Amino acid sequence: MNEKEPENPYDPNAVAVKLLDDTKLGYIPRDETSGFVYSITFGRIRSIGQAANTDTLGCIVEVQHKLPPVLPWSIPSDLVSECAGLVPSLSGPQWDKYRADLCRRMRNRCSVSNVETTNIEARWALSEKDHLVKLTALAVQHPFLARLQYIDPDEFVDLDEIAGAISALNPGMSIDEATMVFSRQVETAEMRAGEGWRVDTGLLDDLLLDAGRG
Repeated sequence: MNEKEPENPYDPNAVAVKLLDDTKLGYIPRDETSGFVYSITFGRIRSIGQAANTDTLGCIVEVQHKLPPVLPWSIPSDLVSECAGLVPSLSGPQWDKYRADLCRRMRNRCSVSNVETTNIEARWALSEKDHLVKLTALAVQHPFLARLQYIDPDEFVDLDEIAGAISALNPGMSIDEATMVFSRQVETAEMRAGEGWRVDTGLLDDLLLDAGRG
């Protein structure tokens, strides 16, 4: 797993390489971090060996760094309902126009799985430093992926079904690995509840305003 560290005091573009249990192995070389689009990306360690001209070990990681990971984003569990209700609450001519234009641009296909759909969902970024869940985009996204994003720890979840879906949508990830990732994300969502996290949907006004002008 590769995870961005925007609060890293030495390099705000740093990308850490971690195992699924959160053990940190090291960092992506500084001159190779610009291609990492998403805050978390899954990959596989291809080989481990002694780094050239040093006494330390290094590893080669295979990663599709421009593909978004399919997993819940650990939105604090007490904010899940608010975040999940954003898109269903939208209405009006600006929204209708924006929705139609977005589906047309994406050819009615999910931007993650490429499955045919006209479902629109919010994408969020989480800032640990500011305790902020911030809207970053609206995207064509299969409804099942929205379900993964808005897991309520208090509701019954078929873990085998969820893990199977995560594994299928993240090439190379086993069912056991998907189960570990999902369980850790749910634990993080529960841990963040009650810590004063806020939701910022300011981008929505700009998106719909631009749609109205079009």
